[in-house]
Amino acid sequence: MCRWKAIDAAQSRERMQDYHKIWEPPITPPPDDVDGHKAASDMSSTQIRLFSIARRSRALATVGALSLASACGGPVGPFAGGELSGDVSEPPAQWGSVPDAIQLEVRPGQPYSVNLWSVALGRNLYIATGREDSAWRAHLDADNNVRVRVDGKVYELQAVAVDDHEERQRVVDAYMRKYAHEEEGEGFAPVRKRRQSAMHSALDEHSGVIFRLTPR
Repeated sequence: MCRWKAIDAAQSRERMQDYHKIWEPPITPPPDDVDGHKAASDMSSTQIRLFSIARRSRALATVGALSLASACGGPVGPFAGGELSGDVSEPPAQWGSVPDAIQLEVRPGQPYSVNLWSVALGRNLYIATGREDSAWRAHLDADNNVRVRVDGKVYELQAVAVDDHEERQRVVDAYMRKYAHEEEGEGFAPVRKRRQSAMHSALDEHSGVIFRLTPR
């Protein structure tokens, strides 16, 4: 059952960090003129009002989603959450298949959780990121003890960056087999494209980092 958990302004900003940079379709601001100044004077009053309404609507949607994420503890869609609920279980000897999205919880002292794409190979789970400034990666760098929720069960694991080329290639191949269909899949096209772009960046040998999740 959802339980309300108050979060302060700093936590709200942190939980929105990943959303703004990957999931949020941008709202185009007024264009620059040749002198580098905003050409607001060239916009009609209707255009200005519509631009303002769009920004306010986005802000209200953000507040509503954050409130829901806070109430339910775990992440909701692209919005980060807090402590994961569920029965704590021993990791399986072999993962088999896992859902398209799993929930990752980092920062044990003040839990922060996100939805992530993941693949399983044998007894290991793998996650990846191409963004050094993502909040969850920063917390993971500080403390590699994590919790993962898969199909309602919570597993206590530790994350280790993959540096073996052959292992990395196996993970990249698994990601491509599992998620390549997303580009032509159902849903909002700009979101699908951003997901694909984020995945390719995460799997790139030069810009991305793959983490192996293993039993502690």
